[in-house]
Amino acid sequence: EQPMQEYNLDAILSMHNRGAGFAAAAHFPCLTVPSGYNEVDKPQGLTFIGRKFSEADLLKIAMAFEKSTKTRVPPQLYADWSQYSIGLVVYVLD
Repeated sequence: EQPMQEYNLDAILSMHNRGAGFAAAAHFPCLTVPSGYNEVDKPQGLTFIGRKFSEADLLKIAMAFEKSTKTRVPPQLYADWSQYSIGLVVYVLD
């Protein structure tokens, strides 16, 4: 928490989910999003690590990243289902 306060950070980035286990053990929320593919077409991720109780901010940051980079390519199995609408309901508990 100290570096995040000292440098006024909203999130810390972790490539390929490295270090996210330590953050989770310290009860910091983590959210991984697709960040492209490596040289052998294996998907890669970028993990956003936030301050305690900052899940809503992480969702906004991750959504902005996905919208601006457009690096996510759904697997063919899911692309075939793109004609169907799937709803998602999220409940936020206070």
